[in-house]
Amino acid sequence: MISEKSCLELLKKERVPENVIRHSQAVRRVAVYLAKLLMKGGIKVDVELVDRAALLHDICKIRFVKTDKEPFHPDEGAKLLRKHGLNKIADIVEAHGSSAVLNGKIDSWEKKLMCYADARVVGDNITGLKERFEYLRKRYAEFIEDFKKISPILAEMEREIFRDRSTNLDFLNEAGK
Repeated sequence: MISEKSCLELLKKERVPENVIRHSQAVRRVAVYLAKLLMKGGIKVDVELVDRAALLHDICKIRFVKTDKEPFHPDEGAKLLRKHGLNKIADIVEAHGSSAVLNGKIDSWEKKLMCYADARVVGDNITGLKERFEYLRKRYAEFIEDFKKISPILAEMEREIFRDRSTNLDFLNEAGK
């Protein structure tokens, strides 16, 4: 498995801006916390894989900012990661995109946690799904129909993740800053 240090070096090599790295680190806090929560409940999750995928999930996002292709950055990120031999991470990165969600390609806990964690973070702040979708509607108005379809899928993921588990993610906002 690639080290955390190597992930950060790869992000810098790809010229990922600090704000995107901070976002990825916040997504990582949520994803890893939830992976450990599930593990405590007896669900097998590769926490290290979730950790690294969260760090690298937006590695190609900046390439598409202010273009009509920005929502497809997961596919490009996955391609780049596969070139580096990071196939397992690439599979998870690819699955955090809207097409994977809409096509039912979220077929592991690792993918589910990555996708859900990303949906809970705006910038580097952890928020609710409702607030995240409000942000997405404003930022990507042209993809509103996709967001309407994705919203109930992510809400179901949330129910599945938190089923029989009581927790509050608010404390994670302060934990990593």
